[in-house]
Amino acid sequence: MTGGGARSAALNLSIGFLASLVLDALFTRYRLTPDWWMSLRLPLTLATVTCLLITAAL
Repeated sequence: MTGGGARSAALNLSIGFLASLVLDALFTRYRLTPDWWMSLRLPLTLATVTCLLITAAL
């Protein structure tokens, strides 16, 4: 994973953010997060992943 350059790093970070989102969705399903958590987490994650994918494409 190391030494792959900016493109590889951006793609790896994107995958990590999406995996973290899946875990947060599971935690929310089991009522381990506040009610407002996913309404904040989803748009922030999508914006972050979009920026990372744009970075990877350049």
